[in-house]
Amino acid sequence: MHMSFYAIPVDEARKLTSAKIAALLESPDTERTIDIDKAWHGIHFLLTGSADPTSDVRSKTLFGGKEIGDDLGYGPARLLLPDEVKKIAGTLKTESVEKLRARYDPNKMDALEIYPTIWSRDGIEALNYLLEHYVKLAVFYEKSAASGRAVLIVLS
Repeated sequence: MHMSFYAIPVDEARKLTSAKIAALLESPDTERTIDIDKAWHGIHFLLTGSADPTSDVRSKTLFGGKEIGDDLGYGPARLLLPDEVKKIAGTLKTESVEKLRARYDPNKMDALEIYPTIWSRDGIEALNYLLEHYVKLAVFYEKSAASGRAVLIVLS
């Protein structure tokens, strides 16, 4: 399972259908898309301390938005509107690599079955993997918010 994010102009976001989502997934605009690979669940844990979605804005970074379209294997895509994207981007600005590093607890992550369950085995390498993808994700949200775009989240 990996998670991808697509920055979508608002006018396009309002017209999204299952067919348009499928077309987007088949040929994404690399300027407006990022894939955080299998780091999604670990990043969520570093942001929230939880394996499951919470009501916290930080949780919405990965699990927010309204479901849209058909089930893509692990549920439908989720769409965040520009105001939600701005909130998330603002919240992520208050986070830092140091804060996330301090929250890294490989034993707890394995106990909570944070996907993929490699944390105790891979230690610091796994943490560096998460932090690298987190930084890319935070920059993506910042750029998306600055350009007033919606964000489509896809777990596949």
